[in-house]
Amino acid sequence: MINLFHKVCDSNVPTEELLEHIQITHTNINDKPKIIDILANCFDITPNEVKHQFNVINVDFENSVKVCDDRTGDIYGILILCHFNIINGSPILNYYPQLGNILGELKQINGHSFIIDKRLRGLGVDKKMISHCQDFVSQFQFIWCGVENSLKSNHYWERLGFVECLSIDNAKFYIKSTKV
Repeated sequence: MINLFHKVCDSNVPTEELLEHIQITHTNINDKPKIIDILANCFDITPNEVKHQFNVINVDFENSVKVCDDRTGDIYGILILCHFNIINGSPILNYYPQLGNILGELKQINGHSFIIDKRLRGLGVDKKMISHCQDFVSQFQFIWCGVENSLKSNHYWERLGFVECLSIDNAKFYIKSTKV
């Protein structure tokens, strides 16, 4: 069960002040401990479980994106991109083997985690984060993500142009072509 608590960063900075001092930039390997803590809290798992996932999904720290306070370096949002094939990260081969085989052959990137502090939601920060990695993502034929059904964000991905390619009991999987 994902727990997207109200604040990604446990600070009491008001939204207006935070907006004046946020910057959107790429993550780097030095951000790994903070990102592990954020994901462990959001996914309600241990930091060691996050580390294990990172080893499996091949996180691209140089091209993932963060929102941080330019004064403190506190992270208020992350968009984690991984080199993780859809046929390894979803049960698509079980349900649609032909589609899975086709998608498995295409050059792809996975949007593993997209988390934004509640204080920054609805203010366009998400779109700025996506724009920040657009050049990198456009090198791939498609981007995909899996979303737990318990989250309200399923329609969010559709609004961004993603298409549902698989729905199972506890999750939906979306893809979006990066070629216009």
